[in-house]
Amino acid sequence: MLMLSCYHFFHVDMVEIGGCGNVRLGRNDYIFVKAASKPSGMALRLADKLFSKAILLRSTVHGTKDFTPLDPTIISAIKGKSRMSR
Repeated sequence: MLMLSCYHFFHVDMVEIGGCGNVRLGRNDYIFVKAASKPSGMALRLADKLFSKAILLRSTVHGTKDFTPLDPTIISAIKGKSRMSR
């Protein structure tokens, strides 16, 4: 029962990104992202928070020989959020 309530607590403290229910970010991280003064800055901060550093260093939108492409759902959510912030 305690585990279930903690799970519920963590989902309450999440923010949906770009209108995509599958892409969520912790409220504290979202506050940091939202502080960007320009949509391009917000998009870069979202990418940093939503993708691991290894993925960002080694993959591309189309993928590489060793890595799959960046998740198109996350890319769409970032685009949607940066459009909404203009």
